[in-house]
Amino acid sequence: MSILGDALKAKSKDDAIDKINKISAGDWKKESDNALKELGGKQTSTTSKSSSSSTSSSGTANISSVFDVKQNFSYDNNEVTSPFDLTGKLIGNGLNLFADLKLMAQEVSKQLTLENNLRTAVNEKIGISGELSQGLRREMIDSYPAAIRMGYGIQQVTELVTEMMESSGRFNLISSETLEKSFSSARSFVGSLGDMGKAFTEFEKVGIGAGNAIDSINQAGKNSLSLGLVAKKTITDIRENIEKLNRYGFKDGIEGLATMSRRAKEFRMDMNDAFTIADKVMDPEKAIALTANLQVLGGAIGDFNDPLKLMYMATNNVEGLQDAIIKASGSLATYNDKQGRFEITGINIRRAKAMADELGISYESLTRGAVASQERLSASNDLMAKGFRIKEEDKEFITNLSKMDNGKMVIEIPKSLSQEFEGQSKIALSDLTQSQIEVLEKNKKAFEAMSPADIARDQVTSVKNIERDLSAMWALQKIQALNTVTGKDYLNINKLGDDSMKKMSSYADVFLKDKKGLFNDGNKEKITAAVEAFKNLPEVQEQISKLDVLTQVYGSQNATVKKITESLNKELERVSNGPNSTTPQNSTLTVKHELHSSSIMDGINKEVMKNPTSITEWGHKSDYTTPKLAAKK
Repeated sequence: MSILGDALKAKSKDDAIDKINKISAGDWKKESDNALKELGGKQTSTTSKSSSSSTSSSGTANISSVFDVKQNFSYDNNEVTSPFDLTGKLIGNGLNLFADLKLMAQEVSKQLTLENNLRTAVNEKIGISGELSQGLRREMIDSYPAAIRMGYGIQQVTELVTEMMESSGRFNLISSETLEKSFSSARSFVGSLGDMGKAFTEFEKVGIGAGNAIDSINQAGKNSLSLGLVAKKTITDIRENIEKLNRYGFKDGIEGLATMSRRAKEFRMDMNDAFTIADKVMDPEKAIALTANLQVLGGAIGDFNDPLKLMYMATNNVEGLQDAIIKASGSLATYNDKQGRFEITGINIRRAKAMADELGISYESLTRGAVASQERLSASNDLMAKGFRIKEEDKEFITNLSKMDNGKMVIEIPKSLSQEFEGQSKIALSDLTQSQIEVLEKNKKAFEAMSPADIARDQVTSVKNIERDLSAMWALQKIQALNTVTGKDYLNINKLGDDSMKKMSSYADVFLKDKKGLFNDGNKEKITAAVEAFKNLPEVQEQISKLDVLTQVYGSQNATVKKITESLNKELERVSNGPNSTTPQNSTLTVKHELHSSSIMDGINKEVMKNPTSITEWGHKSDYTTPKLAAKK
């Protein structure tokens, strides 16, 4: 057993740390590979795009793969920088300052590429542009670290926004706060962020905004979990039937719709049965006829004896119609002693078929509800017979955990709880003790105490959650670093580029009308005037002042900063004196001029990230005229 493999199997965190500390830096790679083999894993190496060598030299990335999982609708591995990969690269650099600075620059460059791609994706798919697009993308980027924590990437965030807008056909702007709330809700109760975007549009159809939609989804999802039901099924039913809120009367609004979904799962019936009957009994004549026909069939039909009540429920309490179906069908099922189950037999088969025909619902749905009704009644009787002190909602939770097995309602016990149940793998409700009831209630309360974020994070291992947390923190640092260069509160290169390019565009229009080389000797005065105008722009002067401040603060400690700032000032002055004289080069090429400042700045950003010295290289250039062509011999 390797030291690292032994550490991963340690009984406590302190023991594991002690063992890991015994591994030398030189043995780390070997230890991690051996540990992976012992644990049944595979060796993995992450290769940087800018290097052909493995970047997992520390072995940290290999260890993380043991705990790695791939959730549906998750970010690409190449999109998010794992802290384990980053640590491995830093250690692989031997903590070399210059190599580490280069690595940091590459990471910021990745963030710049991500934001540039986001611009194209949003503007192209939605057709939005200008300040609306910029503001929307800023909200999306600000929410990005929170998305990483839930296992989503920028592609999934983009899908949420674009699906919402495409479904509604409008520019539905959304804040970063709402986006962040939606990530945990989607991971817990919906699935993909694209489906979450569609859900926002569906809720909006009944007058519920995105923020309130998230709250409704969270409430419905948590209520389903606390009753032992699959929350995502409930949310799917709500989304598919949300417009029913405007068609029928619900006593409790969206929560009433959620209740109907839960009852349909508990009784294994079709949720739409209640809506089918509601359509029928809204007509007084049809309501009276339905009651009369069901009475002819005989048996206990409950609320179906009263046509006025049926009409009221259709317009004010459609949930009540579902309960009426459940109660009326319950008497159809009887218990078979030999087979140990409830079933529909004899004359009740004919009654069930006739009842289903009169109600306009399927025979299968009606009989499934009849069997489930008797099973749940049996479970309730078992719990009541013991005289347990148990709340109604706790009784419903325990009943939903149970199923019919050899004539008894039993609960399958997971191994993690077997000790509290005397090592049993399953137990009948009639055999439960008060202490065992309390264990089940404790687990129900644990569900209720969990937030949507807790539920989402519980889907993966603690190691994966830690990795995502660190990745989110690193993404936030990259966003802030990029904002320092492009944001309006800092150097504001984006705005500077937009403003200056607008002015440059007007100068270029004039030059290109002559259909000659732009930087020829005949345009010397125009070039000088253009550079001077650019230099004297308030925005340019403001940024030069900021660079001067940086020089004053860091110049004595960083000679490079001082040199760049001085060079920039000198070159602006030099260019304003005009380019060197050369023979103008005529051109008969017709040029169509289309200048988009935002696209230009994106290009400048990319080039500067590739070559940080490109600005100073441009500043040292002294000849801006068109180069002479080689003379023909």
